[in-house]
Amino acid sequence: MYKLNPRQLEWTKTAKPEEIEAFMAKGPGEFVRTMNRKTFKSQFAPVVRGIFIGNERYDEAEDAKKAYEANLSNLAGKSLPVLDEVALGIDGANMLFIDRCEDLDVNIDQIYHLGTMDSDDLPCGFCDAIEEMSSSTLQKLFPGAPDEEDGEFHEGVFDHAVNTNGQAGFMLRATIRTGSCRKTADWFYGETFQEAFDKSAEWAKEYREKRTVKASGQ
Repeated sequence: MYKLNPRQLEWTKTAKPEEIEAFMAKGPGEFVRTMNRKTFKSQFAPVVRGIFIGNERYDEAEDAKKAYEANLSNLAGKSLPVLDEVALGIDGANMLFIDRCEDLDVNIDQIYHLGTMDSDDLPCGFCDAIEEMSSSTLQKLFPGAPDEEDGEFHEGVFDHAVNTNGQAGFMLRATIRTGSCRKTADWFYGETFQEAFDKSAEWAKEYREKRTVKASGQ
């Protein structure tokens, strides 16, 4: 379920009704199961972009679905203000990352922002990752990076990435579970987190498609 984050919740307290409608118009619409405290029976409440539609509750999920669809249709026909959600800090981008990870069944388990790391005290996780990377992965991330594996290898790679290539963005690792105790992983770099994440999402999508084709015997 789409949930409002703290910034969004705070914004709704002072936003005008038409601004809240503009926010809701982007969706998604969904319903949540609730409990009637008098009858102790399950009911379903229509929700649009994390905001409950009044006090409406339905005994059937299909009725709640029709309610949020009708609400979204009504909002689509209105002339609503244009919100700069990024400037307001209410775009909810993190929820979109969650949705995409769930859709692709991929996880991001390591993130490093090169521009804010101390070259004299690099994180152990980063150093281990560089030491364990294949040459092809290293060159994919940081073209021209040194290959010699000596005691200062990870420091040399970091220096080359930031000071030679000007790469001060994000390096992240994406993983896909391939079995009960197995997973495959790869590393990606982007000048922004969004760019690095998009690369990992494309990799996950292609990986799933190849697995599907292989399973079907094509």
